[in-house]
Amino acid sequence: MVLSAAPLLCATNGFIAGKVTEANGVACGFASVTVTERGSGISRTVTADEGGAYRLQDLPSGSYDVVAVSSRTRASARSAAELHHGENLVLPLVLSGGWTVFAAANPALMPFTSNNYLDTLRDG
Repeated sequence: MVLSAAPLLCATNGFIAGKVTEANGVACGFASVTVTERGSGISRTVTADEGGAYRLQDLPSGSYDVVAVSSRTRASARSAAELHHGENLVLPLVLSGGWTVFAAANPALMPFTSNNYLDTLRDG
């Protein structure tokens, strides 16, 4: 008879994954997503893919703050998550705030209250 001393492997860590979207439901690709464990303050950051999908793997159980920030509009989303032993969470993040990106062929159509900004754009 052969006995093995190899330990039994079981999943002790989990993951938090989801999709980052804007308030209108459009995927927000390349957003930065950070999880911070509340007890230790240790954080990890990933970048969402072009479709807004993100995944933070191998997270120990604990209470987490999850923050997503769009590099394009600086809009953000914040959520709290409780990850239990070996659990996997799907956590969608919806961005709000930030600024609106305007594109106009005619600068006079851009909705700014200050002409100084437009003069700066024209004069370089």
